[in-house]
Amino acid sequence: MSKQTVQMEFGNQDDQRNGGDRRVDVEFHSLEESGCWVAVHEGTLYYAPMLESGGFDPDEVGEVTAPENQEYLDEVNARFGTSFQTADFAGR
Repeated sequence: MSKQTVQMEFGNQDDQRNGGDRRVDVEFHSLEESGCWVAVHEGTLYYAPMLESGGFDPDEVGEVTAPENQEYLDEVNARFGTSFQTADFAGR
């Protein structure tokens, strides 16, 4: 298991106009079996596809809205101490 910390920006355009954008360090964990990197921030699951080099491009990070299966989420839950279920996601 590999870990990598990247800085992510949170907030919308209204927040940014009011000086409310936030840059936060977020720790990603590699899931080699699934070919991706994952992170949890404020209850939201994020992913990035794994590159051939084994790393990931921070510009390719996205929110998970329709996880493939519960086994994927079980691995995430084990890494982060979360309790995600497939029914919890908008795309399901």
